[in-house]
Amino acid sequence: MPQIPFVLDVVSERDMALALARIGVTQQVLAERLADRGDASKGLTGIGDAGSPSMNPMAIGSTPAPPFVQPNPPAPAKVLAPAPHLDAMQVSTKPANYQQPNVITPPARATATVRNPMGL
Repeated sequence: MPQIPFVLDVVSERDMALALARIGVTQQVLAERLADRGDASKGLTGIGDAGSPSMNPMAIGSTPAPPFVQPNPPAPAKVLAPAPHLDAMQVSTKPANYQQPNVITPPARATATVRNPMGL
């Protein structure tokens, strides 16, 4: 089986420039088109003409920060807590545990008598 070479880019920048030159697009035409579009960055900060961006937008270090004040008052020394409920399953207050009724074992049948000879 023949090996196929792995090629990342078959069209170079030079090939693209030559292809554009063949159809009449030159550097001068590209520059004219770019100048005709106008400046999209007009009035923008950093990349436009509105000046450089601030390197310290939060003004850290330019003025001293106010001293920190704890926003909440301290907790009181004694707190009245409700009495704990320690008998959640009502072990000590319940009269008797719940008994599941026996639904698996059928009820006992009557024994055979004179009137019920088969004991049904």
